[in-house]
Amino acid sequence: MNSMDHKTNCLICGHELVYKDRSDKLECYFCKKIYESNVKCVNGHFICDSCHSLPANELIKQFCINSKLEDPIEMALILMRNQKIRMHGPEHHFLVPAVLLASYYNLKNDTEKKVEKIKEAEKRAKNLLGGFCGYYGACAAGIGTGVFISLITEATPLSKHEWKLSNMMTSKSLLSIANVGGPRCCKRNTFLAITEAVNFLIENFGITMNINKNLKCEFNSLNKECLKDECPFYYQVYTNQSSDIPKLDEITKRSVNMKDAKDCINMTEIRTAIDIIDNQIVELIASRSKYVKEAAKFKKDEKAVTDSNRVQKVINSKKELAEKYGASPELIEKIYKMMIDFFVNEEMKEWKSK
Repeated sequence: MNSMDHKTNCLICGHELVYKDRSDKLECYFCKKIYESNVKCVNGHFICDSCHSLPANELIKQFCINSKLEDPIEMALILMRNQKIRMHGPEHHFLVPAVLLASYYNLKNDTEKKVEKIKEAEKRAKNLLGGFCGYYGACAAGIGTGVFISLITEATPLSKHEWKLSNMMTSKSLLSIANVGGPRCCKRNTFLAITEAVNFLIENFGITMNINKNLKCEFNSLNKECLKDECPFYYQVYTNQSSDIPKLDEITKRSVNMKDAKDCINMTEIRTAIDIIDNQIVELIASRSKYVKEAAKFKKDEKAVTDSNRVQKVINSKKELAEKYGASPELIEKIYKMMIDFFVNEEMKEWKSK
Protein backbone atom coordinates (compact mmCIF):
# COMPACT_ATOMS: atom_id res chain seq x y z
CA MET A 1 0.00 0.00 0.00
CA ASN A 2 1.52 3.32 -1.06
CA SER A 3 1.65 5.97 1.66
CA MET A 4 -0.19 8.40 -0.60
CA ASP A 5 -3.22 6.09 -0.61
CA HIS A 6 -3.80 7.08 3.00
CA LYS A 7 -3.84 10.75 1.98
CA THR A 8 -6.52 10.35 -0.71
CA ASN A 9 -8.54 7.31 0.41
CA CYS A 10 -9.18 5.78 3.85
CA LEU A 11 -6.86 7.23 6.51
CA ILE A 12 -6.74 3.87 8.29
CA CYS A 13 -6.12 1.28 5.56
CA GLY A 14 -5.64 3.34 2.37
CA HIS A 15 -8.47 1.59 0.47
CA GLU A 16 -11.21 3.34 -1.49
CA LEU A 17 -14.09 5.19 0.14
CA VAL A 18 -17.65 4.05 -0.56
CA TYR A 19 -20.44 6.63 -0.84
CA LYS A 20 -23.89 5.14 -0.21
CA ASP A 21 -27.30 6.61 -1.04
CA ARG A 22 -28.52 5.86 2.49
CA SER A 23 -26.83 6.66 5.79
CA ASP A 24 -25.88 4.08 8.42
CA LYS A 25 -24.92 4.30 12.07
CA LEU A 26 -21.15 4.07 12.09
CA GLU A 27 -18.53 4.10 14.85
CA CYS A 28 -15.66 6.54 14.42
CA TYR A 29 -12.36 4.65 14.37
CA PHE A 30 -10.65 7.31 16.48
CA CYS A 31 -13.12 8.60 19.07
CA LYS A 32 -15.44 5.50 19.07
CA LYS A 33 -18.58 7.68 19.00
CA ILE A 34 -21.57 6.70 16.84
CA TYR A 35 -22.63 8.92 13.92
CA GLU A 36 -25.00 8.79 10.95
CA SER A 37 -22.98 8.79 7.74
CA ASN A 38 -23.12 7.79 4.07
CA VAL A 39 -19.35 7.33 3.78
CA LYS A 40 -17.02 4.54 4.87
CA CYS A 41 -14.18 2.66 3.22
CA VAL A 42 -14.50 -0.78 1.61
CA ASN A 43 -13.17 -2.30 4.85
CA GLY A 44 -15.78 -0.51 6.96
CA HIS A 45 -13.55 2.20 8.48
CA PHE A 46 -15.23 5.52 9.29
CA ILE A 47 -13.79 8.75 10.72
CA CYS A 48 -16.12 11.48 11.95
CA ASP A 49 -15.80 15.12 10.85
CA SER A 50 -14.65 16.17 14.31
CA CYS A 51 -11.69 13.78 14.26
CA HIS A 52 -10.93 14.76 10.67
CA SER A 53 -10.45 18.35 11.80
CA LEU A 54 -8.53 17.73 15.04
CA PRO A 55 -4.99 19.14 15.34
CA ALA A 56 -2.22 16.55 15.44
CA ASN A 57 -1.68 16.24 19.20
CA GLU A 58 -5.40 16.16 19.95
CA LEU A 59 -5.86 13.43 17.35
CA ILE A 60 -3.03 11.40 18.92
CA LYS A 61 -4.54 11.85 22.38
CA GLN A 62 -8.09 10.89 21.41
CA PHE A 63 -7.01 7.87 19.41
CA CYS A 64 -4.66 6.53 22.09
CA ILE A 65 -7.23 7.03 24.85
CA ASN A 66 -9.95 5.19 22.93
CA SER A 67 -7.89 2.50 21.20
CA LYS A 68 -7.79 -1.06 22.55
CA LEU A 69 -4.71 -2.00 20.52
CA GLU A 70 -1.71 -3.47 22.31
CA ASP A 71 0.89 -2.98 19.54
CA PRO A 72 2.50 0.50 19.72
CA ILE A 73 4.01 0.16 16.23
CA GLU A 74 0.59 -0.55 14.73
CA MET A 75 -0.86 2.43 16.58
CA ALA A 76 1.98 4.66 15.38
CA LEU A 77 1.43 3.60 11.76
CA ILE A 78 -2.31 4.29 11.92
CA LEU A 79 -1.64 7.78 13.27
CA MET A 80 1.16 8.50 10.80
CA ARG A 81 -1.16 7.75 7.88
CA ASN A 82 -3.35 10.68 8.92
CA GLN A 83 -2.53 13.87 6.99
CA LYS A 84 -2.35 15.79 10.27
CA ILE A 85 0.81 13.86 11.18
CA ARG A 86 3.43 15.36 8.92
CA MET A 87 6.50 13.57 7.60
CA HIS A 88 8.58 15.43 10.18
CA GLY A 89 7.35 17.43 13.14
CA PRO A 90 7.14 17.77 16.93
CA GLU A 91 3.89 15.79 17.05
CA HIS A 92 6.12 12.67 16.99
CA HIS A 93 7.50 13.75 20.38
CA PHE A 94 4.05 13.14 21.87
CA LEU A 95 3.17 10.22 19.60
CA VAL A 96 5.97 8.02 21.00
CA PRO A 97 5.00 8.11 24.70
CA ALA A 98 1.27 8.16 23.83
CA VAL A 99 1.25 4.90 21.85
CA LEU A 100 3.52 3.23 24.40
CA LEU A 101 1.32 4.30 27.30
CA ALA A 102 -1.84 3.22 25.48
CA SER A 103 -0.42 -0.21 24.69
CA TYR A 104 1.01 -0.63 28.20
CA TYR A 105 -2.23 0.19 30.01
CA ASN A 106 -4.34 -1.74 27.50
CA LEU A 107 -2.26 -4.80 28.41
CA LYS A 108 -2.96 -4.05 32.07
CA ASN A 109 -6.64 -3.30 31.35
CA ASP A 110 -6.39 -0.01 33.27
CA THR A 111 -8.27 2.67 31.32
CA GLU A 112 -8.28 5.21 34.15
CA LYS A 113 -4.49 5.21 34.46
CA LYS A 114 -4.13 5.27 30.67
CA VAL A 115 -6.15 8.47 30.32
CA GLU A 116 -4.31 10.15 33.22
CA LYS A 117 -0.83 9.26 31.94
CA ILE A 118 -1.49 10.15 28.30
CA LYS A 119 -2.73 13.60 29.30
CA GLU A 120 0.39 14.13 31.39
CA ALA A 121 2.59 12.95 28.51
CA GLU A 122 0.96 15.56 26.28
CA LYS A 123 1.92 18.29 28.77
CA ARG A 124 5.52 17.11 28.97
CA ALA A 125 5.85 16.70 25.20
CA LYS A 126 5.10 20.40 24.73
CA ASN A 127 8.54 21.11 26.20
CA LEU A 128 10.21 18.99 23.50
CA LEU A 129 10.66 21.50 20.69
CA GLY A 130 11.05 20.89 16.98
CA GLY A 131 14.69 20.52 15.90
CA PHE A 132 15.76 19.14 19.30
CA CYS A 133 17.74 16.39 17.57
CA GLY A 134 20.06 18.77 15.74
CA TYR A 135 20.13 21.82 18.01
CA TYR A 136 20.24 20.08 21.40
CA GLY A 137 21.82 16.76 20.46
CA ALA A 138 18.91 14.65 21.67
CA CYS A 139 16.11 13.38 19.43
CA ALA A 140 12.84 14.11 21.20
CA ALA A 141 11.31 10.83 19.97
CA GLY A 142 14.02 9.10 22.00
CA ILE A 143 13.32 11.35 24.97
CA GLY A 144 9.67 10.36 24.57
CA THR A 145 10.55 6.82 25.63
CA GLY A 146 12.10 8.24 28.81
CA VAL A 147 8.88 10.17 29.39
CA PHE A 148 7.00 6.87 29.02
CA ILE A 149 9.13 5.04 31.61
CA SER A 150 9.04 8.05 33.93
CA LEU A 151 5.24 8.02 33.83
CA ILE A 152 4.71 4.30 34.41
CA THR A 153 7.25 4.27 37.28
CA GLU A 154 6.12 7.68 38.59
CA ALA A 155 9.73 8.87 38.65
CA THR A 156 10.75 12.29 39.98
CA PRO A 157 14.13 14.09 40.15
CA LEU A 158 14.49 12.63 43.68
CA SER A 159 13.66 9.02 42.78
CA LYS A 160 16.37 6.38 42.82
CA HIS A 161 15.58 3.25 40.80
CA GLU A 162 12.78 4.94 38.83
CA TRP A 163 15.11 7.83 37.92
CA LYS A 164 17.73 5.32 36.78
CA LEU A 165 15.28 3.40 34.59
CA SER A 166 13.93 6.57 32.94
CA ASN A 167 17.40 7.81 32.03
CA MET A 168 18.55 4.37 30.91
CA MET A 169 15.56 4.19 28.60
CA THR A 170 16.31 7.56 27.03
CA SER A 171 19.99 6.71 26.60
CA LYS A 172 19.22 3.39 24.86
CA SER A 173 16.82 5.07 22.44
CA LEU A 174 19.20 7.92 21.67
CA LEU A 175 22.08 5.50 21.06
CA SER A 176 19.96 3.42 18.66
CA ILE A 177 18.91 6.57 16.79
CA ALA A 178 22.45 7.98 16.70
CA ASN A 179 23.94 4.72 15.39
CA VAL A 180 21.82 4.91 12.24
CA GLY A 181 22.98 8.48 11.63
CA GLY A 182 21.47 11.60 10.11
CA PRO A 183 19.87 13.47 8.57
CA ARG A 184 16.86 13.23 10.82
CA CYS A 185 13.77 11.24 9.94
CA CYS A 186 10.89 11.44 12.42
CA LYS A 187 9.40 8.17 11.14
CA ARG A 188 12.65 6.19 11.44
CA ASN A 189 13.48 7.66 14.84
CA THR A 190 9.97 6.94 16.10
CA PHE A 191 10.20 3.30 15.01
CA LEU A 192 13.65 2.92 16.57
CA ALA A 193 12.57 4.54 19.83
CA ILE A 194 9.42 2.42 20.18
CA THR A 195 11.35 -0.76 19.40
CA GLU A 196 13.94 0.08 22.08
CA ALA A 197 11.15 0.76 24.59
CA VAL A 198 9.48 -2.58 23.83
CA ASN A 199 12.82 -4.39 24.39
CA PHE A 200 13.40 -2.39 27.58
CA LEU A 201 10.02 -3.45 28.98
CA ILE A 202 10.86 -7.11 28.44
CA GLU A 203 14.30 -6.80 30.05
CA ASN A 204 13.35 -4.66 33.05
CA PHE A 205 9.63 -5.23 33.67
CA GLY A 206 8.97 -8.67 32.22
CA ILE A 207 6.21 -7.19 30.05
CA THR A 208 5.92 -8.25 26.39
CA MET A 209 4.34 -6.13 23.67
CA ASN A 210 3.99 -8.11 20.46
CA ILE A 211 5.08 -5.80 17.65
CA ASN A 212 5.76 -6.28 13.95
CA LYS A 213 9.48 -7.08 13.85
CA ASN A 214 9.59 -7.00 10.05
CA LEU A 215 8.43 -3.39 9.85
CA LYS A 216 8.72 -1.80 6.42
CA CYS A 217 8.42 1.97 6.13
CA GLU A 218 5.47 3.27 4.10
CA PHE A 219 6.68 6.86 4.03
CA ASN A 220 10.09 6.92 2.33
CA SER A 221 8.66 8.46 -0.85
CA LEU A 222 7.66 11.52 1.22
CA ASN A 223 11.15 12.04 2.65
CA LYS A 224 13.65 13.67 0.30
CA GLU A 225 16.46 12.99 2.82
CA CYS A 226 15.62 9.28 3.14
CA LEU A 227 18.69 7.15 3.87
CA LYS A 228 17.23 4.39 1.67
CA ASP A 229 19.30 1.19 2.02
CA GLU A 230 21.05 2.58 5.11
CA CYS A 231 17.74 2.76 6.97
CA PRO A 232 16.70 -0.46 8.75
CA PHE A 233 13.07 0.10 7.74
CA TYR A 234 13.60 1.04 4.10
CA TYR A 235 11.46 -0.80 1.60
CA GLN A 236 11.25 -0.25 -2.13
CA VAL A 237 8.53 -1.62 -4.37
CA TYR A 238 9.89 -3.13 -7.58
CA THR A 239 7.87 -3.80 -10.74
CA ASN A 240 8.42 -6.53 -13.30
CA GLN A 241 9.66 -3.85 -15.68
CA SER A 242 12.37 -2.64 -13.32
CA SER A 243 15.90 -3.12 -14.63
CA ASP A 244 17.28 -3.09 -11.11
CA ILE A 245 15.27 -5.87 -9.45
CA PRO A 246 17.52 -7.18 -6.67
CA LYS A 247 18.09 -10.84 -5.96
CA LEU A 248 16.22 -12.40 -3.03
CA ASP A 249 19.34 -12.60 -0.88
CA GLU A 250 19.96 -8.86 -1.42
CA ILE A 251 16.42 -8.01 -0.35
CA THR A 252 16.70 -10.27 2.71
CA LYS A 253 20.00 -8.89 3.95
CA ARG A 254 18.76 -5.30 3.73
CA SER A 255 16.49 -5.79 6.73
CA VAL A 256 18.43 -8.35 8.79
CA ASN A 257 22.03 -8.95 9.79
CA MET A 258 22.52 -12.14 7.84
CA LYS A 259 25.72 -13.65 6.48
CA ASP A 260 26.24 -14.93 2.95
CA ALA A 261 25.84 -18.70 2.79
CA LYS A 262 29.54 -19.20 2.05
CA ASP A 263 30.50 -17.13 5.12
CA CYS A 264 28.53 -19.19 7.67
CA ILE A 265 30.82 -21.08 10.05
CA ASN A 266 28.35 -23.41 11.81
CA MET A 267 24.88 -24.97 11.56
CA THR A 268 23.38 -22.36 13.90
CA GLU A 269 24.18 -19.58 11.43
CA ILE A 270 22.91 -21.70 8.52
CA ARG A 271 19.63 -22.51 10.29
CA THR A 272 19.14 -18.92 11.43
CA ALA A 273 19.48 -17.70 7.86
CA ILE A 274 17.12 -20.39 6.54
CA ASP A 275 14.53 -19.50 9.21
CA ILE A 276 14.73 -15.81 8.21
CA ILE A 277 14.25 -16.65 4.53
CA ASP A 278 11.39 -19.06 5.30
CA ASN A 279 9.64 -16.40 7.37
CA GLN A 280 9.89 -13.93 4.50
CA ILE A 281 8.59 -16.51 2.01
CA VAL A 282 5.52 -17.07 4.20
CA GLU A 283 5.01 -13.32 4.56
CA LEU A 284 5.20 -12.85 0.78
CA ILE A 285 2.75 -15.71 0.14
CA ALA A 286 0.34 -14.12 2.63
CA SER A 287 0.66 -10.79 0.79
CA ARG A 288 0.09 -12.52 -2.54
CA SER A 289 -3.09 -14.16 -1.23
CA LYS A 290 -4.54 -10.75 -0.34
CA TYR A 291 -4.09 -9.52 -3.91
CA VAL A 292 -5.59 -12.72 -5.30
CA LYS A 293 -8.64 -12.23 -3.11
CA GLU A 294 -9.05 -8.64 -4.32
CA ALA A 295 -8.63 -9.75 -7.95
CA ALA A 296 -11.94 -11.62 -7.81
CA LYS A 297 -13.76 -8.26 -7.74
CA PHE A 298 -12.55 -7.49 -11.25
CA LYS A 299 -13.24 -10.85 -12.94
CA LYS A 300 -16.36 -10.93 -15.16
CA ASP A 301 -16.79 -14.71 -15.42
CA GLU A 302 -15.35 -18.07 -14.31
CA LYS A 303 -13.11 -18.27 -17.38
CA ALA A 304 -11.43 -15.03 -16.31
CA VAL A 305 -10.78 -16.55 -12.89
CA THR A 306 -9.10 -19.71 -14.20
CA ASP A 307 -7.36 -17.98 -17.18
CA SER A 308 -5.07 -20.86 -18.17
CA ASN A 309 -3.06 -18.68 -20.59
CA ARG A 310 -2.18 -16.27 -17.81
CA VAL A 311 -1.25 -19.16 -15.49
CA GLN A 312 1.16 -20.63 -18.03
CA LYS A 313 2.77 -17.23 -18.67
CA VAL A 314 3.35 -16.78 -14.93
CA ILE A 315 4.91 -20.23 -14.58
CA ASN A 316 7.15 -19.74 -17.63
CA SER A 317 8.37 -16.36 -16.42
CA LYS A 318 9.21 -17.77 -12.98
CA LYS A 319 11.13 -20.65 -14.54
CA GLU A 320 13.20 -18.08 -16.41
CA LEU A 321 13.85 -16.21 -13.17
CA ALA A 322 14.87 -19.49 -11.53
CA GLU A 323 17.54 -20.02 -14.18
CA LYS A 324 18.74 -16.45 -13.77
CA TYR A 325 19.08 -16.82 -9.96
CA GLY A 326 20.51 -20.34 -10.01
CA ALA A 327 17.44 -22.14 -8.69
CA SER A 328 15.87 -25.30 -10.12
CA PRO A 329 13.27 -24.43 -12.82
CA GLU A 330 11.59 -27.82 -12.20
CA LEU A 331 11.19 -27.07 -8.48
CA ILE A 332 9.85 -23.58 -9.16
CA GLU A 333 7.37 -24.99 -11.71
CA LYS A 334 6.03 -27.53 -9.19
CA ILE A 335 5.75 -24.93 -6.43
CA TYR A 336 3.95 -22.42 -8.64
CA LYS A 337 1.56 -24.96 -10.11
CA MET A 338 0.54 -26.10 -6.63
CA MET A 339 0.30 -22.53 -5.31
CA ILE A 340 -1.66 -21.22 -8.30
CA ASP A 341 -4.09 -24.16 -8.20
CA PHE A 342 -4.79 -23.36 -4.56
CA PHE A 343 -5.19 -19.62 -5.21
CA VAL A 344 -7.45 -20.17 -8.25
CA ASN A 345 -9.77 -22.28 -6.08
CA GLU A 346 -9.78 -19.59 -3.40
CA GLU A 347 -10.41 -16.86 -5.98
CA MET A 348 -13.26 -18.89 -7.47
CA LYS A 349 -14.91 -19.14 -4.04
CA GLU A 350 -14.50 -15.38 -3.61
CA TRP A 351 -15.90 -14.70 -7.10
CA LYS A 352 -18.95 -16.94 -6.54
CA SER A 353 -19.69 -15.20 -3.24
CA LYS A 354 -19.95 -11.76 -4.89
